Amino acid sequence: MQIVYLILVSLFVSGKHTAKPPLKLAVLYYANIDEDLKSELLQNITATYLCTVTEIKGIATLPKAAFYKPRNRYRATVLLERIDSYNGYDKIIGIT
Repeated sequence: MQIVYLILVSLFVSGKHTAKPPLKLAVLYYANIDEDLKSELLQNITATYLCTVTEIKGIATLPKAAFYKPRNRYRATVLLERIDSYNGYDKIIGIT
């Protein structure tokens, strides 16, 4: 019985596996962030998600239309619409 089990396991394990390309993430800054904090952030994202991380250079401006005064915050839906304009990444992380 153990031999049959080992054969079945080996069939499942030895099947063809296609490696997925690593996830491509980008970090978009909406504020000036300390360089040490940026470095630590990029290292942690890379280690956590096993991905490639790119910094989008410069500081993005928060659109005035996104500000929601009653809660004193920016609406994510509006920010996400602007983020969609950046192509070539699987996900974009906005840092405020």
